[in-house]
Amino acid sequence: MVRAVFRGAVDISSTEEFRAALDAAFDRTAPEAELVVDLTPLELLAASGLRELVRLHHRCAAAGVRLTVLVRPGSIVARVIDIAAARLPRQPRVDGPRHP
Repeated sequence: MVRAVFRGAVDISSTEEFRAALDAAFDRTAPEAELVVDLTPLELLAASGLRELVRLHHRCAAAGVRLTVLVRPGSIVARVIDIAAARLPRQPRVDGPRHP
């Protein structure tokens, strides 16, 4: 399992950095392994950041990587994802590796 944790805000000024970090985490993840993107400490997720998460979701699906996006229930980040109706596999937390 590869885990990437993001803090602060992902907006238009930080989207490139966010994309690079997501790509680096993806590159470290073996096929059929799990990539956990932990957004629980994140305070803001703009549309540009959501677009990068959706892009990552498609890359993971094509490569056979299981993607899990962690969000705080009721947070602004969770609401942004819900409003956009993004079909990202979200969990409130991950205790350890999961097996299919």
